[in-house]
Amino acid sequence: MYRPPTFFAFRPFSRAYRSVPPSLRPDGLRMIVTYTRLRDRYVADTRPGGTGAAPALERALAQIGWRAVREPTVEELASHLVLLLDACVHEHRDLMALTDGIAAVLRDTGPLLDGGLPPVEAYLPAAEEVVQRYVADEALPASLPLTFL
Repeated sequence: MYRPPTFFAFRPFSRAYRSVPPSLRPDGLRMIVTYTRLRDRYVADTRPGGTGAAPALERALAQIGWRAVREPTVEELASHLVLLLDACVHEHRDLMALTDGIAAVLRDTGPLLDGGLPPVEAYLPAAEEVVQRYVADEALPASLPLTFL
């Protein structure tokens, strides 16, 4: 009989998580983000004439329910996350470092409840979901049709 690893081994980019069949994963996520998929998506977004990565990140943040109580807005937060994506794609190529960085940014820009903040690790699931939704985002921006008179 299959026994899944402990709860802490279920980070979506961990080797233990990838070894578990999708039907047995506690969160039901079926898509695993790889560096190649992330790089291909980022390069496609940032190519000349592309829309940029910020609109897709804005949609990913909205899909996880991130709302700005005060500064920064979702648009500003997405522009900060683009810098982390760029560093991951062009410099360190480490998805764990990317999710840790996103979690730190989410923690720093999150709401302050009674003056205390949870640790960065509490924001890791949200950061991982942002990356997954960014890679899986299929929405194309609406463009005006070209008309010739």
